[in-house]
This record gives sequence, C-alpha cells and structure tokens, in this order.
Amino acid sequence: MQPRRKVRIAIGTDREKAWRAIRIKQKFTLDELSRAVFDSSDGAADPVDNIRRYVVALERSGYLIQMKKRVPGTAVTSNGFKRWMLVRDTGPKNPIPRKSGVWDQNDGVEYPFTGAK
Repeated sequence: MQPRRKVRIAIGTDREKAWRAIRIKQKFTLDELSRAVFDSSDGAADPVDNIRRYVVALERSGYLIQMKKRVPGTAVTSNGFKRWMLVRDTGPKNPIPRKSGVWDQNDGVEYPFTGAK
C-alpha cells in the first residue's frame, strides 16, 4: 500500500476566483469573467489565457455549455464573443482540472473529459 500524498491547497487562486464568479453570473463571456476576476494590479503574464483554459476544461467535463447566441463583437468583421452557461454547480470549492478530467472537491468525484479539445 502506497502512502497517501499530502494534498496541496492553494487559496485565492485565479481559478478559485473564476469559479466563484461563474457561480454568481451563471452566463458569461470570457471578457466578463476576466474583468470579474482580475484587477489592474494583477501581474500575471497572461491571466486571461489561464482563465480561458480553465473554462475550456470545465466545458469539456460537463460543467459548462457553450451558448448558441454570441454577444456582438466590437470589430465590424467580428463573429461576436462566445458565451457559456453553468449547468453543473456542485458547490463552493472550485473544480480542479487534471490530465484525464476535472476533480470536483465538493463531490469527491473526477468528471472525465468528453469530446475534442
């Protein structure tokens, strides 16, 4: 029997803030979510990309669905901004993406990824 690994707990991460904002907003664009999570003092290299990868992981594991209607874009040739909707709200602790799926801290279950990246 292998010894249990000590679980690393990070508090106040961008993904934790994003999960909180997703639960409050229910429907959002990536721009709305990043404005809710970050302030001007955040010094991360590309924090919006981090949130985008988190949203894609949540979508692939069934927490979010991409809505058909987009928010109008700012450029003339824009197709608009994608919107997502929360469909699996399991609780206050943020889901953690892993290689094979997303670990839900509230349920104690890993939801596997489905579909293509």
